[in-house]
Amino acid sequence: MNDTIKVWLGVWLENNATTNTRQLDQMYDILDQYPTSHFAGVIVGNEVLFRKDMTAAQLGEQLLIVKKNLAAKGITLPVSTSDIGSAWTKTIAADSDIVMGNVHPFFAGVKPNVAASWTWSFWQNNDVVVAGPAYGSYPRSLISETGWPSQGGNDCGTGVKCPTPTEGSIAGISEMNVFMDTWICPALANGTTYFWFEAFDEPWTTIFDDPTTGDYWEPHWGLMDVNRNIKEGLTIPDCGGQTVTKFW
Repeated sequence: MNDTIKVWLGVWLENNATTNTRQLDQMYDILDQYPTSHFAGVIVGNEVLFRKDMTAAQLGEQLLIVKKNLAAKGITLPVSTSDIGSAWTKTIAADSDIVMGNVHPFFAGVKPNVAASWTWSFWQNNDVVVAGPAYGSYPRSLISETGWPSQGGNDCGTGVKCPTPTEGSIAGISEMNVFMDTWICPALANGTTYFWFEAFDEPWTTIFDDPTTGDYWEPHWGLMDVNRNIKEGLTIPDCGGQTVTKFW
């Protein structure tokens, strides 16, 4: 695995300074323990701006502190944060080595047959346009989350419950298949870098279910269920046997 896998080291940040310090200290311990070659980069915080746990200025300051500390250790890795695609501005992009946008067509209320084109356009118009120069061989912007839930209702992109269960983005296996079929192989062909959200279902996320909006999809984004089995009926495109071979 040392020759085939690199890890993006993610650090959770919130509005609790004690938690943040503990998370960051653990990150530094891991980087001291393992060779830098095991890692692709460091992601400091996920959707911190979306949750309003920090301001852009506070998050930017934290990114600069991490960069300074890694440089003092002689570690050369990109330091970035991930947030919803619409949260990115040129200011926070300047503090992040790579612009990482979470872009989910499901939350826009679009049908799966147009989800791929919607994702591409949203990413280009919100994230790529504010990104600075590329960090070495890394892309200047990548999609840090995109995917589709396999069950749990539908979303009309309005923040309120859809009038009927057939409107908007519908969570389902067949819909997942359509989005994967129209996204994965074209992204491989045009060199789009992205993280698929996600590998496995996370049952604990039922805490985010919201009956007022019909939101029951949070635990169902995995390609596999909680027992690590590919979901019945799911078809993952093989793109004619093509694979990603490039390391950063």
